[in-house]
Amino acid sequence: MCAEAPAFGLAIAVWVGLVVTDRLHASRIVLMDLYAPHGGGGLT
Repeated sequence: MCAEAPAFGLAIAVWVGLVVTDRLHASRIVLMDLYAPHGGGGLT
């Protein structure tokens, strides 16, 4: 369907990209909460 309607394919690609970006950002936040040092970012 995407080959037959390039505008539809572009809309699907943009939507998928936004979903992937949002999920990666959410995963990054969770990992930062789990593993980031507390209290200012120093590694001491």
